[in-house]
Amino acid sequence: MNMPKVSIMIPTYNQEKYIRQSIVSALSQNYGNLEVIVSDDCSKDDTYKVAEVYLGDSRFKLFRNESNIGRVGNYRKMLYSYATGEWALNMDGDDYLIDKDFISASIEGIMQHQNIVLVAGGKLTMYSDGTKIMTAISSGDRVADGFEIFNNWHKTSLPHFGCLYKRDIAVDIGFYKEDIISSDWESILRLVLHGNVILLKRIAGVWRKHDANASNQLTDENITLNLQSITKPYNYAISRGYDSFLLRKWQRKMFFLLFYGNILALIENASLRNVVDVYMRSYKADKRVFLKLLINAILTVSVAIRFILGRKAFMVARKIYFFWNNSLTGK
Repeated sequence: MNMPKVSIMIPTYNQEKYIRQSIVSALSQNYGNLEVIVSDDCSKDDTYKVAEVYLGDSRFKLFRNESNIGRVGNYRKMLYSYATGEWALNMDGDDYLIDKDFISASIEGIMQHQNIVLVAGGKLTMYSDGTKIMTAISSGDRVADGFEIFNNWHKTSLPHFGCLYKRDIAVDIGFYKEDIISSDWESILRLVLHGNVILLKRIAGVWRKHDANASNQLTDENITLNLQSITKPYNYAISRGYDSFLLRKWQRKMFFLLFYGNILALIENASLRNVVDVYMRSYKADKRVFLKLLINAILTVSVAIRFILGRKAFMVARKIYFFWNNSLTGK
Protein backbone atom coordinates (compact mmCIF):
# COMPACT_ATOMS: atom_id res chain seq x y z
CA MET A 1 0.00 0.00 0.00
CA ASN A 2 1.28 3.44 -0.94
CA MET A 3 1.43 5.60 2.15
CA PRO A 4 0.59 9.30 1.67
CA LYS A 5 3.43 11.79 1.78
CA VAL A 6 3.66 14.01 4.86
CA SER A 7 5.27 17.46 4.97
CA ILE A 8 6.56 18.73 8.32
CA MET A 9 7.02 22.47 7.88
CA ILE A 10 9.29 24.39 10.26
CA PRO A 11 9.11 28.17 9.81
CA THR A 12 11.82 29.93 11.80
CA TYR A 13 13.31 33.31 12.60
CA ASN A 14 16.23 34.01 14.96
CA GLN A 15 15.93 30.62 16.67
CA GLU A 16 19.51 29.35 16.57
CA LYS A 17 19.12 28.06 20.15
CA TYR A 18 16.13 25.87 19.33
CA ILE A 19 16.10 25.00 15.61
CA ARG A 20 18.39 21.96 15.91
CA GLN A 21 16.08 20.23 18.37
CA SER A 22 13.07 21.03 16.20
CA ILE A 23 14.68 19.58 13.05
CA VAL A 24 15.98 16.46 14.79
CA SER A 25 12.55 15.76 16.31
CA ALA A 26 10.95 15.94 12.87
CA LEU A 27 13.57 13.77 11.16
CA SER A 28 13.26 11.24 14.02
CA GLN A 29 9.66 10.44 13.12
CA ASN A 30 9.50 6.76 12.16
CA TYR A 31 7.14 7.38 9.23
CA GLY A 32 8.69 6.51 5.86
CA ASN A 33 7.18 8.89 3.30
CA LEU A 34 8.26 12.14 4.92
CA GLU A 35 9.74 15.50 3.99
CA VAL A 36 10.99 18.05 6.53
CA ILE A 37 11.10 21.64 5.32
CA VAL A 38 12.72 24.60 7.08
CA SER A 39 12.08 28.15 5.88
CA ASP A 40 14.35 30.73 7.52
CA ASP A 41 12.71 34.15 7.43
CA CYS A 42 15.97 36.05 6.89
CA SER A 43 17.27 35.49 10.42
CA LYS A 44 19.92 37.81 11.84
CA ASP A 45 21.54 35.04 13.88
CA ASP A 46 22.99 31.64 12.87
CA THR A 47 19.69 29.82 12.45
CA TYR A 48 20.38 29.05 8.78
CA LYS A 49 23.91 27.77 9.48
CA VAL A 50 22.62 25.44 12.18
CA ALA A 51 19.99 24.07 9.81
CA GLU A 52 22.46 23.56 6.92
CA VAL A 53 24.03 20.65 8.76
CA TYR A 54 21.00 18.47 7.93
CA LEU A 55 21.08 18.96 4.15
CA GLY A 56 22.76 15.58 3.83
CA ASP A 57 19.45 13.92 4.67
CA SER A 58 17.44 13.42 1.47
CA ARG A 59 14.19 14.09 3.37
CA PHE A 60 15.35 17.56 4.40
CA LYS A 61 14.82 20.80 2.46
CA LEU A 62 16.08 24.24 3.49
CA PHE A 63 15.00 27.65 2.20
CA ARG A 64 15.88 31.21 3.18
CA ASN A 65 13.77 34.27 2.41
CA GLU A 66 15.68 37.17 0.85
CA SER A 67 13.81 39.57 3.13
CA ASN A 68 11.72 39.11 6.24
CA ILE A 69 8.09 38.38 5.29
CA GLY A 70 6.76 37.81 8.81
CA ARG A 71 5.59 34.78 10.74
CA VAL A 72 2.28 34.22 8.94
CA GLY A 73 3.77 35.13 5.55
CA ASN A 74 6.35 32.40 6.12
CA TYR A 75 3.56 29.96 7.03
CA ARG A 76 1.85 30.71 3.72
CA LYS A 77 5.01 30.41 1.65
CA MET A 78 5.81 27.01 3.10
CA LEU A 79 2.31 25.60 2.65
CA TYR A 80 1.67 26.97 -0.85
CA SER A 81 5.16 26.96 -2.41
CA TYR A 82 7.38 24.41 -0.66
CA ALA A 83 5.27 21.57 0.78
CA THR A 84 4.46 18.68 -1.55
CA GLY A 85 2.84 16.25 0.87
CA GLU A 86 -0.76 15.15 0.91
CA TRP A 87 -0.76 15.91 4.63
CA ALA A 88 1.01 18.76 6.40
CA LEU A 89 2.09 19.73 9.91
CA ASN A 90 3.35 23.22 10.80
CA MET A 91 5.74 23.47 13.76
CA ASP A 92 7.46 26.70 14.78
CA GLY A 93 11.24 26.52 15.03
CA ASP A 94 11.28 26.72 18.83
CA ASP A 95 8.89 23.77 19.29
CA TYR A 96 9.64 20.09 18.88
CA LEU A 97 7.99 16.67 18.67
CA ILE A 98 8.49 14.15 21.47
CA ASP A 99 6.43 11.24 20.14
CA LYS A 100 8.37 9.50 17.35
CA ASP A 101 5.23 7.58 16.40
CA PHE A 102 2.99 10.62 16.08
CA ILE A 103 2.96 10.82 12.27
CA SER A 104 2.69 7.04 11.88
CA ALA A 105 -0.21 6.84 14.33
CA SER A 106 -1.94 9.75 12.62
CA ILE A 107 -1.69 8.21 9.16
CA GLU A 108 -2.84 4.85 10.51
CA GLY A 109 -5.99 6.54 11.82
CA ILE A 110 -6.52 8.37 8.54
CA MET A 111 -6.35 5.10 6.59
CA GLN A 112 -8.90 3.46 8.89
CA HIS A 113 -11.58 6.17 8.85
CA GLN A 114 -13.55 8.15 6.30
CA ASN A 115 -13.55 11.87 5.54
CA ILE A 116 -10.72 12.82 7.89
CA VAL A 117 -9.43 16.36 7.44
CA LEU A 118 -7.23 16.65 10.55
CA VAL A 119 -5.54 14.53 13.22
CA ALA A 120 -4.51 16.16 16.51
CA GLY A 121 -2.48 15.27 19.57
CA GLY A 122 -1.87 17.00 22.88
CA LYS A 123 0.99 19.21 24.02
CA LEU A 124 3.51 19.68 26.78
CA THR A 125 3.90 23.38 27.58
CA MET A 126 7.38 24.31 28.76
CA TYR A 127 7.76 27.67 30.48
CA SER A 128 10.98 29.67 30.59
CA ASP A 129 11.37 28.92 34.31
CA GLY A 130 11.36 25.17 33.60
CA THR A 131 7.76 24.52 34.61
CA LYS A 132 6.02 21.89 32.47
CA ILE A 133 2.28 21.37 32.00
CA MET A 134 0.89 18.44 30.01
CA THR A 135 -2.40 18.93 28.17
CA ALA A 136 -4.10 15.96 26.52
CA ILE A 137 -6.97 16.72 24.14
CA SER A 138 -8.75 13.40 24.63
CA SER A 139 -8.88 10.63 27.22
CA GLY A 140 -8.68 8.09 24.39
CA ASP A 141 -8.26 7.93 20.62
CA ARG A 142 -11.53 8.79 18.89
CA VAL A 143 -13.10 10.29 15.78
CA ALA A 144 -15.10 13.48 16.23
CA ASP A 145 -17.38 15.40 13.90
CA GLY A 146 -15.71 18.61 12.79
CA PHE A 147 -18.48 20.82 14.15
CA GLU A 148 -18.07 19.21 17.58
CA ILE A 149 -14.45 20.41 17.56
CA PHE A 150 -15.52 23.85 16.33
CA ASN A 151 -18.30 24.25 18.88
CA ASN A 152 -16.13 23.16 21.82
CA TRP A 153 -12.99 25.10 20.93
CA HIS A 154 -13.41 27.23 24.05
CA LYS A 155 -12.90 24.06 26.11
CA THR A 156 -10.10 22.33 24.21
CA SER A 157 -8.29 24.17 21.46
CA LEU A 158 -5.96 22.05 19.33
CA PRO A 159 -2.23 22.87 19.42
CA HIS A 160 -1.04 24.07 16.03
CA PHE A 161 2.13 21.95 15.97
CA GLY A 162 0.07 18.93 17.03
CA CYS A 163 -2.25 19.09 14.00
CA LEU A 164 -1.65 17.03 10.87
CA TYR A 165 -4.06 18.39 8.27
CA LYS A 166 -5.18 17.68 4.70
CA ARG A 167 -3.08 20.02 2.63
CA ASP A 168 -5.24 20.37 -0.49
CA ILE A 169 -8.31 21.40 1.51
CA ALA A 170 -6.18 23.82 3.57
CA VAL A 171 -4.96 25.45 0.37
CA ASP A 172 -8.45 25.58 -1.14
CA ILE A 173 -9.94 27.42 1.86
CA GLY A 174 -7.04 29.86 2.19
CA PHE A 175 -5.08 28.66 5.22
CA TYR A 176 -3.06 31.40 6.95
CA LYS A 177 -4.61 34.16 4.86
CA GLU A 178 -5.21 36.39 7.91
CA ASP A 179 -2.00 37.96 9.22
CA ILE A 180 -3.05 37.90 12.88
CA ILE A 181 -1.71 36.40 16.12
CA SER A 182 -4.15 33.47 16.01
CA SER A 183 -3.94 32.78 12.28
CA ASP A 184 -3.60 29.09 13.17
CA TRP A 185 -6.87 29.09 15.17
CA GLU A 186 -8.69 30.94 12.41
CA SER A 187 -7.49 28.47 9.77
CA ILE A 188 -8.06 25.27 11.75
CA LEU A 189 -11.56 26.34 12.83
CA ARG A 190 -12.60 26.70 9.18
CA LEU A 191 -10.89 23.47 8.13
CA VAL A 192 -12.63 21.22 10.66
CA LEU A 193 -16.01 22.19 9.18
CA HIS A 194 -15.08 20.14 6.09
CA GLY A 195 -15.03 16.70 7.70
CA ASN A 196 -14.08 14.56 10.67
CA VAL A 197 -11.21 14.94 13.13
CA ILE A 198 -9.18 12.24 14.86
CA LEU A 199 -8.26 13.09 18.45
CA LEU A 200 -5.28 11.15 19.80
CA LYS A 201 -4.61 10.59 23.47
CA ARG A 202 -0.85 10.83 22.90
CA ILE A 203 1.18 14.00 23.45
CA ALA A 204 2.62 15.18 20.14
CA GLY A 205 5.32 17.55 21.32
CA VAL A 206 6.54 20.54 23.30
CA TRP A 207 5.39 24.14 22.99
CA ARG A 208 7.88 26.56 24.48
CA LYS A 209 6.18 29.43 26.30
CA HIS A 210 8.48 32.47 26.42
CA ASP A 211 8.51 36.21 25.84
CA ALA A 212 9.22 35.87 22.10
CA ASN A 213 5.96 33.98 21.41
CA ALA A 214 3.67 35.76 18.97
CA SER A 215 0.82 35.31 21.48
CA ASN A 216 2.63 37.71 23.81
CA GLN A 217 2.67 40.59 21.33
CA LEU A 218 -0.47 42.29 22.70
CA THR A 219 -0.53 45.72 21.07
CA ASP A 220 -3.83 47.56 20.59
CA GLU A 221 -3.72 46.80 16.87
CA ASN A 222 -2.95 43.10 17.38
CA ILE A 223 -5.80 42.65 19.86
CA THR A 224 -8.27 44.27 17.46
CA LEU A 225 -7.07 42.34 14.42
CA ASN A 226 -7.09 39.08 16.34
CA LEU A 227 -10.88 39.28 16.72
CA GLN A 228 -10.87 37.93 13.17
CA SER A 229 -9.82 34.56 14.59
CA ILE A 230 -13.43 34.40 15.83
CA THR A 231 -15.46 36.49 13.38
CA LYS A 232 -14.02 34.86 10.24
CA PRO A 233 -14.77 31.25 11.31
CA TYR A 234 -18.18 32.41 12.58
CA ASN A 235 -19.06 33.88 9.19
CA TYR A 236 -17.60 30.83 7.42
CA ALA A 237 -19.77 28.47 9.48
CA ILE A 238 -22.83 30.62 8.73
CA SER A 239 -22.04 30.40 5.01
CA ARG A 240 -21.90 26.60 5.27
CA GLY A 241 -25.41 26.46 6.74
CA TYR A 242 -24.74 25.76 10.41
CA ASP A 243 -27.32 26.84 12.99
CA SER A 244 -27.07 30.61 13.55
CA PHE A 245 -28.38 30.42 17.15
CA LEU A 246 -25.67 27.93 18.16
CA LEU A 247 -23.07 29.99 16.36
CA ARG A 248 -24.02 33.20 18.17
CA LYS A 249 -23.60 31.39 21.51
CA TRP A 250 -20.27 30.04 20.29
CA GLN A 251 -19.08 33.50 19.27
CA ARG A 252 -19.86 34.93 22.72
CA LYS A 253 -17.97 32.12 24.44
CA MET A 254 -15.00 32.67 22.15
CA PHE A 255 -15.02 36.45 22.64
CA PHE A 256 -14.95 35.89 26.40
CA LEU A 257 -12.08 33.40 26.09
CA LEU A 258 -10.06 35.79 23.94
CA PHE A 259 -10.65 38.96 25.96
CA TYR A 260 -10.19 37.21 29.30
CA GLY A 261 -6.91 35.72 28.09
CA ASN A 262 -5.74 39.16 26.94
CA ILE A 263 -6.62 40.69 30.30
CA LEU A 264 -4.72 38.02 32.26
CA ALA A 265 -1.68 38.40 29.99
CA LEU A 266 -1.67 42.17 30.36
CA ILE A 267 -1.98 41.95 34.14
CA GLU A 268 0.85 39.40 34.25
CA ASN A 269 3.02 41.76 32.22
CA ALA A 270 2.08 44.72 34.44
CA SER A 271 0.31 46.45 31.52
CA LEU A 272 -2.62 47.54 33.69
CA ARG A 273 -3.14 50.70 31.66
CA ASN A 274 -4.07 48.58 28.63
CA VAL A 275 -6.53 46.41 30.56
CA VAL A 276 -9.15 49.16 30.38
CA ASP A 277 -8.69 49.27 26.60
CA VAL A 278 -9.39 45.53 26.40
CA TYR A 279 -12.59 45.95 28.41
CA MET A 280 -13.73 48.70 26.03
CA ARG A 281 -12.99 46.52 23.01
CA SER A 282 -15.06 43.73 24.54
CA TYR A 283 -17.92 46.21 25.03
CA LYS A 284 -17.82 47.10 21.33
CA ALA A 285 -17.64 43.46 20.28
CA ASP A 286 -20.47 42.12 22.48
CA LYS A 287 -22.06 43.87 25.46
CA ARG A 288 -23.00 40.62 27.20
CA VAL A 289 -19.39 39.45 27.01
CA PHE A 290 -18.30 42.80 28.49
CA LEU A 291 -20.74 42.34 31.39
CA LYS A 292 -19.48 38.83 32.10
CA LEU A 293 -15.87 40.05 32.08
CA LEU A 294 -16.76 42.91 34.41
CA ILE A 295 -18.65 40.68 36.83
CA ASN A 296 -15.82 38.16 36.72
CA ALA A 297 -13.46 40.95 37.80
CA ILE A 298 -15.84 41.98 40.58
CA LEU A 299 -16.00 38.39 41.79
CA THR A 300 -12.22 38.15 41.83
CA VAL A 301 -11.96 41.34 43.86
CA SER A 302 -14.69 40.13 46.21
CA VAL A 303 -12.65 37.03 47.04
CA ALA A 304 -9.75 39.25 48.02
CA ILE A 305 -11.90 41.34 50.37
CA ARG A 306 -14.11 38.51 51.56
CA PHE A 307 -12.77 38.58 55.09
CA ILE A 308 -13.15 42.35 55.25
CA LEU A 309 -16.77 42.58 54.18
CA GLY A 310 -17.81 39.14 55.36
CA ARG A 311 -19.18 36.01 53.70
CA LYS A 312 -22.55 37.54 52.82
CA ALA A 313 -21.08 40.08 50.38
CA PHE A 314 -19.04 37.33 48.80
CA MET A 315 -22.09 35.11 48.25
CA VAL A 316 -24.03 37.97 46.66
CA ALA A 317 -21.20 38.62 44.22
CA ARG A 318 -21.00 34.95 43.36
CA LYS A 319 -24.75 34.74 42.67
CA ILE A 320 -24.53 37.73 40.34
CA TYR A 321 -21.63 36.13 38.50
CA PHE A 322 -23.43 32.82 37.98
CA PHE A 323 -26.58 34.62 36.85
CA TRP A 324 -24.70 36.34 34.04
CA ASN A 325 -22.65 33.25 33.26
CA ASN A 326 -25.86 31.25 32.75
CA SER A 327 -27.32 34.07 30.67
CA LEU A 328 -24.27 34.10 28.45
CA THR A 329 -24.02 30.36 27.90
CA GLY A 330 -27.75 29.79 27.61
CA LYS A 331 -27.85 27.26 30.47
